[in-house]
This record gives sequence, C-alpha cells and structure tokens, in this order.
Amino acid sequence: MNLSCMQRDLNSGVAAVVRAIPRSQNPLASQLLARTDGDSLVLVGTDGETVAITYKLPAAIATAGQITMEKARISNLISNLPNDEVTLESSESGNMAVIKCNRTKAEIAGFNPDEFLVTEFLGDISVKLPAQQFRLALNRTVVAAAQDDSRPVLTGVQFEFSPNQLRLGAADGFRLSVHSLETPGIDMTQTVIVPRNIVREVIRLIDELDVSSDTTVEMQLEDAPDGGTRVGFTVGPAQITASLVQGTFPSYEQLIPSDHEVSIQVSVPALMETIRRADGFARDSSNIVRFTATAGNAGEGGKLAIRAQADESGTYDDEIDATVVGGDSNIAFNIAYIRDILGVIDVDTINIEVTSSGNPGVIKALGDDRLIHVVMPMYVQW
Repeated sequence: MNLSCMQRDLNSGVAAVVRAIPRSQNPLASQLLARTDGDSLVLVGTDGETVAITYKLPAAIATAGQITMEKARISNLISNLPNDEVTLESSESGNMAVIKCNRTKAEIAGFNPDEFLVTEFLGDISVKLPAQQFRLALNRTVVAAAQDDSRPVLTGVQFEFSPNQLRLGAADGFRLSVHSLETPGIDMTQTVIVPRNIVREVIRLIDELDVSSDTTVEMQLEDAPDGGTRVGFTVGPAQITASLVQGTFPSYEQLIPSDHEVSIQVSVPALMETIRRADGFARDSSNIVRFTATAGNAGEGGKLAIRAQADESGTYDDEIDATVVGGDSNIAFNIAYIRDILGVIDVDTINIEVTSSGNPGVIKALGDDRLIHVVMPMYVQW
C-alpha cells in the first residue's frame, strides 16, 4: 500500500474510529485498519463484537492495499503532525506502516490485516433524517437514559417510527424524556432501542463534522418484525454500526401527566445560574433542591424560590422572576436531573408544570411542543 492524504483529514478519521476500539491487553484488539477503496482511504475501528466505526477520506492512491496500526501510537503521531501532506505506505513485509510528513518519519508495527475482522452492515431499510434536528432530539432524550446497567433495556434510547414521525424516548425510572421529530415521506412502522453510547457518538460525529442545516444523517435498519439486531448511522464520511439493545421498552404514556394545576414559566439562563450555585449544597443532602413558586399579586410578577440544604452544615436560598399561573406550589427534585435537562433544552424559557409535591413535574420548552421531560419528585422535610 502506498498513498498520500492531508493531515487534517487523516487526523479527523483516526480520532473518530479509535473511539470504537477498547482498551485491551490483546495487541490485536487495539489495532485500527487502514485500507484503500478506489480513490479513498478507509479507516476502521471496532471492539470486535458490538461496535464498528468507519471513516472514508480522500487520498491519492499509488498502490492499493491494507494495513493495521496500534491505535494509541498512530493517534498520538497524526494529531501532532503539521497540517501538510502525509504519506502512508506498508513495508515489504506488509505488517509495518511507514508514515512520513515533511522531515518526520515513523514506523508502526501491525498485524496481518486479514486477521482484522469486522462485520459489514448493510441495512434493509434506510431513512434520512435532518442532521441538526436529529441531533437536538438525540441530545434532549439521551440525558434520561439509565447509567445503571442493571436494567439493560433502559440504557438506550427508543426509536419509534410511525408514518411521517419519529418519536425518541428514554427513561431511567426517575425521569423520562420524549422528543418527537417529523419525518415527511418516511412511511414505516418500527421500534428499536439504540444504546446510549451509540447515541452520544452520533451526536459527537455531527458536532465534529460541523454539518450544515440541510445535511442529513442516514439511519440503516434491518427489516425484521422484532426490529432486528443491528443499526447503522452514516454522518458525512463516517459510519457507525452497532448492536441494538434487545428487549421491550416500558410503555411510558401513563407516566406523562395529562393535566397540571400550576404552570411556572422561568428563564433558562437564570435558573441554570442558580442551580449551579445550589449544587454544592444539594450534593450533601441527597441532591435535593426545592422549588417554591409564588403567584404575583395584581400588578406584580411571580417568583420561584430555590432552596438547597447541606444537612446541618449550610443552606442555600435564592429567588428568580417567574410567571406563575394557577396558584402557589412547592415541589422538590433531584438537582442533577434539572441541571441535565437545562443543559440540553436549547431554549431561553421553559414551563415547569406541577400538580402537587407528590406528583411528577413536567418540563417543556416554551414554544416547542416536541419535547416532554418528566421528573419524579423527591420527599423533603425542610
């Protein structure tokens, strides 16, 4: 193999695919594959079982071929080269990569590339989704996916396709996030659960590749009654394929309150600012933060009081302006759940809908009815 490409392109590709390669004591398991494909260089990283990332970049191919390279060594080398032309060639033995850039020359030992196994995935069904809207939907829902693997089915995001609509849902038993996305022209009915780490990787690829507003992400699925076992996402020059989470996602419709008694409209930046200050107190008291909403009198605005208590070592009290409709209310939440949703909601104002201190609260983006975020309340004695 003998080819040349630009450092910038090669670095982007290496950085993407190495994230699929796990830490391992097995040298072969820590390799990435570089192979030619027409007038492109294709990089492949995989954990050998569940995840594979491929990245195609332009290259001037002198001699076709393939070679493997140890991920940490090639990643460190390429990221520290200047943005200039890089040549990559294999040694006569075929198991040594030679990298040159200006006056830099490095040799990296590899393995027989025929031993590098990655399963190609070509889905039976392919749907194209608007990249930026898809990213927003993924980001708003994955925050609610369970971090505890004791219930595997909750560690992913459910993709529920119906004609002209995709609904994403995630829950961890204490909160639920649902986001709907219109998909005109996509007439299909299928439900799959995508692992949370794959969802986060798709978000990361969209961000890294800085895709434009009219760019699409292609999602590949198997045409199977049970949703199949694998999924693929193509983002620009990158493709990630992974195993789906198997099982049935809980029906969450009944968890979404159908009505509320009090609506609290607040500024996201103002609430986030006070939540950050309260965090140091709440973490010493089961992460509890209490919201007390007070409706304004005639001619006066309402307010939302925020209180956190660090057991017996301190308290935090703050107050921000709010538009409160329906009367006064008092409810406590896990501060981490509030911080998470404020960090991804991407609007200036939210509505917090409350029925009572013992019922779930609902957070909605003002003017955007695609998102519903449900948070279970916490019990407090102060």
